[in-house]
Amino acid sequence: MARRGGRGGGHLGRGRSGGRSGADAGGAATFEGHNGGGVGRQAATLAAACGRLRGCDRRRLAPRMVRRRALERCLQLLAPSAKPARRARARRNPGAGRRGPSRCAGALGPAAEEQRQRRASARPPRQELDKELPVLKPYFVDDPEQAGVREAGLRVTWLGHATVMVEMDELVLLTDPVFSSRASPSQYVGPKRFRRPPCTVNELPRVDAVLISHNHYDHLDHNSVIALNERFGNELRWFVPLGLLDWMQKCGCENVIELDWWEENCVPGRDKVTFVLTPSQHWCKRTLMDDNKVLWGSWSVLGPWNRFFFAGDTGYCSGFEEIGRRFGPFDLAAIPIGAYEPRWFMKYQHVDPEEAVRIHIDVQAKKSVAIHWGTFALANEHYLEPPLKLSEALERYGLKTEDFFVLKHGESRYLNTDEN
Repeated sequence: MARRGGRGGGHLGRGRSGGRSGADAGGAATFEGHNGGGVGRQAATLAAACGRLRGCDRRRLAPRMVRRRALERCLQLLAPSAKPARRARARRNPGAGRRGPSRCAGALGPAAEEQRQRRASARPPRQELDKELPVLKPYFVDDPEQAGVREAGLRVTWLGHATVMVEMDELVLLTDPVFSSRASPSQYVGPKRFRRPPCTVNELPRVDAVLISHNHYDHLDHNSVIALNERFGNELRWFVPLGLLDWMQKCGCENVIELDWWEENCVPGRDKVTFVLTPSQHWCKRTLMDDNKVLWGSWSVLGPWNRFFFAGDTGYCSGFEEIGRRFGPFDLAAIPIGAYEPRWFMKYQHVDPEEAVRIHIDVQAKKSVAIHWGTFALANEHYLEPPLKLSEALERYGLKTEDFFVLKHGESRYLNTDEN
């Protein structure tokens, strides 16, 4: 059954009640295509295995061919093409087909690059992590009744990676909730958090809406979806991109709205706040056979007093300027700054800190908070590099560090939007 958007334009927000329950359809595995600097080693191992199989005895060709194709398919999962995904659900990435040099300054020689990758992939000691990336207890754990901001004013709490809690316009929102220890279809293998979640699902205050950007395991976590649904039930509205409704219903979620790019909807009884799925440049995959069958996107949340932009997971593209023209300025944007090295591989799917600053400018954000770093080892940069590169980029663009700020895990910041 289709439900119309919260306001204007006559856009349709797809959603229907299901009530079905089931296990994660994720099955076998992609770990977003990279895992803590080790993608090169895993890809090389699989590629070597594929190469050895090419010289097989002709009498054993059929079974060897099956194995080779399976290995090559696993290689695609671990190291997907660096080219931008062209289409998903009849949608094209805003930057599809474009090529350009990496914007990450300071190319390294082979020896330096190898040394940096070894350093990045090594798990830092616990003492170092506690000093450099402390995990704070969120303010709402001891007093959940404090949560919620009325009228002008906005509060944001970083809960690790791309999970933020935003309080605005009498609503509490959660983005890409991941409270599990691993970003994986299994909690025994796959990228493991090196910083624990600041709180559990049961310690959260009342949450009115969840925004999902896409279906990669570090952004859509089955266990977290189940736990949130058990805690809040149908009182919690889920906003998801086109193609995710069925998966959500199999998790038992019924209050789900599925949207295409530029479509909009609202939380029942709170129609003053509009949720719009807006474009980004990325791709989707959870199993061997579902390449880009689900849409991805960013989110624009438009309220009577505040506007919030969630970039999700993205490469840099021209779509952000269009978002800024349509819906800017935003009082706050949550923009990724990590998992960007090596650029030849990551540039079409993950922005680097300089491109994150460009998104901040393009969407006309008054303030931005850094996300998608310091939680999972998903790429080759050192785990403390993204905030340093962000600071350098802000200086180059003549912006202040408070314009695009970094929070500790569990830390909150209140923004008095009347002053902006």
